[in-house]
Amino acid sequence: MRCPTPLESSLSGFLIWHWLICVGYAADGYARVKGMGAVITTFGVGELSAINAIGGSYSEFVPVVHIVGTPSTSSQRDGRALHHSLGDGNFNVFADIYNAVTVAQADLLDPFTAPREIDRVLRACWIKSRPVYIQIPTDMVHKMVDASALRQPIDRSLPVDNDIEQDVVSRILAELYASKRPCILVDGFGFRPQVGLLIYDHCSLHHVDPCNLACHRYQSLCPLLKVTKLRIAYV
Repeated sequence: MRCPTPLESSLSGFLIWHWLICVGYAADGYARVKGMGAVITTFGVGELSAINAIGGSYSEFVPVVHIVGTPSTSSQRDGRALHHSLGDGNFNVFADIYNAVTVAQADLLDPFTAPREIDRVLRACWIKSRPVYIQIPTDMVHKMVDASALRQPIDRSLPVDNDIEQDVVSRILAELYASKRPCILVDGFGFRPQVGLLIYDHCSLHHVDPCNLACHRYQSLCPLLKVTKLRIAYV
């Protein structure tokens, strides 16, 4: 089944679809090319449609920010039976489902903590390279918040344990030096941007041998890999 053509948007860089599963996959594709993507859906039915794409992003380590417009804080507090809800007054049920396919979540109920919560979730999306989930109640959209945090970029530095890193590097080098004809098997995640650059920079590649049909998408990269002594196979 083909997705319908996206509507033109007056906002540069935005695509609008009525089928929210298509929106999710568009955000996934954008993130794979540009580094991070974002998708905005309605509460309930919209986010349940998009969860198919978000689940795929989670399984393949694709950083996507999923923003959900939720009912007002008063409606949630009073447990009203609203459109798109299950009618039982529980407005957390869909967020609970998303806990399984996101690495960080935020419900922006307080304008004083909202900027800090947004930064926390965005950092987790970047560092862990997986989807995150942000809820914005309708009555919070026009609230004034402290913008001072915008003066400082979000800390995107990767957490590093130098002792563990040194131990891992030492073990890998010991195995390579002890081998007569070393072969490194790199799985599909090896072509994530950071890992791919690491492979290019630190390996003298001699031969790339895709090991199964799942690797066909990597074959176009094979001419880029020039080698001398080390054999690398992508599985």
